[in-house]
Amino acid sequence: MSKYVVEKFAKESIGHIANHFMAEGIDRLVVKSIPMHCAIHKIDVDQNQQEYSSLHGHDDEDELNIIINDKDHELLFQFVVDGEGFELAAPASVWIPAKISHNANVIKGRGTFVCLRFPKNSNIS
Repeated sequence: MSKYVVEKFAKESIGHIANHFMAEGIDRLVVKSIPMHCAIHKIDVDQNQQEYSSLHGHDDEDELNIIINDKDHELLFQFVVDGEGFELAAPASVWIPAKISHNANVIKGRGTFVCLRFPKNSNIS
């Protein structure tokens, strides 16, 4: 077994993921052959984007969300984490421990949203 994995990101619909819905201006890219969830959402939306994520949690995975704006563009998200709602402008990150209810929805802007989920009790270092 190889000690590393090389894989190109592939487009995948966000609509088939539990608690997520199709939305204009969001392209989702994923890798499947690594031992954790890794998704990139390329964002390009106007003001008042429709919600594409409802409240949910992950029983056995911590989650790291990273938002990065494109040069000379704003990227603004609405987060709800453990019942607390807040807006966050890129560049920024949010760490969400396992079992904590959360969602993230873009309000407006252009950039990248990265979602990494780290399985509990794994040997990922």
